[in-house]
Amino acid sequence: MKKNTIIQLLLILVLIFSSFFFYSEYKKKNSDFEVLSEKKIDKDNENDSATSEFNILKNIKYISKDSSGNIYEIYAEEGTIDSNNQDLTLMKNVRAYIFINDQDAIEIIAKYATYNNLNYNTFFRDDIIVNYFLHKITCEKLDISFDNNIASFYESLVYESEEMKMKADKLEIDLITKNSKIIMFDTEKKISIVNKN
Repeated sequence: MKKNTIIQLLLILVLIFSSFFFYSEYKKKNSDFEVLSEKKIDKDNENDSATSEFNILKNIKYISKDSSGNIYEIYAEEGTIDSNNQDLTLMKNVRAYIFINDQDAIEIIAKYATYNNLNYNTFFRDDIIVNYFLHKITCEKLDISFDNNIASFYESLVYESEEMKMKADKLEIDLITKNSKIIMFDTEKKISIVNKN
C-alpha cells in the first residue's frame, strides 16, 4: 500500500472517531431531560403517585407559546409523570417564567408544581415566590389557568411593592388585562395593608 493511502485512511478514521465523540458529548449536554428508572417514592413530595415504580425525569424543561406571542417556560430539577393521567407532570424544585407581550418576565419559584402539558395549566405548591418588576408575592398555593388567563394566589398570601405590604386570603390576577381582585374568605376579617413610606 502506498504511504499516501495509509495516511488518508488514518485521517478518515480520526475524523470519524472525533465526530462520534463530539456528537455524543453534544447530545449529552443538550438533552432537555434524562429519564432514570427507579423503584422508590420520595416521601417529601406530596404529589408523588401511589405506585412504587415510576420514572424520574431530571432537568425538565417545557416551553409553550400562544397565538398572541406570550411565552410560558417552566423548569424543574426533577419530576414524574402521573401514573393516573399521562398529561400531568409532577415537578420538584420549580422555576417558571411568563413573558406577556414582550414585557418583563414574571418569575415563579416553588418547591412543587403539577403541570398539564395539554393546556399548560400549572398548580404550584409550597414556598412560592413570584417576582414581577418591583412587585413580590409569597404564598403557599398558586393556580395558573391558561384556559381562563387567571392566576390565583392563596394561603399565607403576602404582596409587597416599594410603597406597601398587603396580607389577604386570596389574590386573583387576569394575566392579559392585569386586573386584580383581592378576597378575604371570612367577611368579618379585613385586608391588612401597611404603607412603607
